[in-house]
Amino acid sequence: MKKALPETRLNNSIDEAFTHLKRLLYAGGKIKDFVPLKEKCMDEIGDEKIGYIDQFIFRFMKLQDCMGMRVFPALLEYLQEDYRKKPFLDIIHRLEQLGVIENAFDWQQLRELRNSLAHEYPENKEENMEALNLLFNKTPVLLGILRTSTRYAGKTLDKVFPDVPEFSFRF
Repeated sequence: MKKALPETRLNNSIDEAFTHLKRLLYAGGKIKDFVPLKEKCMDEIGDEKIGYIDQFIFRFMKLQDCMGMRVFPALLEYLQEDYRKKPFLDIIHRLEQLGVIENAFDWQQLRELRNSLAHEYPENKEENMEALNLLFNKTPVLLGILRTSTRYAGKTLDKVFPDVPEFSFRF
């Protein structure tokens, strides 16, 4: 019974991550035909497609936040790892040591990208477009981290979580 609450937290956090993943993939399917973005294209896209791009960005950010603030802590709590007073960078490195994630540096790069998108400025169209194209290119990395995390959690809990699909804009 000692692990019942941490197991519930871990299951709930993974369920939340898959909700964000589902919506991210939906939006990705709606925008895959017009990425990579080009400056001329950005001026001609239209509000509906901009809405799907916004949804894609939002769900990327929500998925990464969910993983960093809910999935990873819940997994470490379940494993009875001491993580609460450690800097997040140390936590990510510990997750790499455990084999939960393959590369802590990838997570750091994704976090920097996420933060740059959170502080987007309308007058910097070219920078915003480059950041969006980088986001589209890096999405498979985020999905790979989710994949390895849920596989690790599944082995730990002796449970099968849904597979995280491969996803690429192929450009």
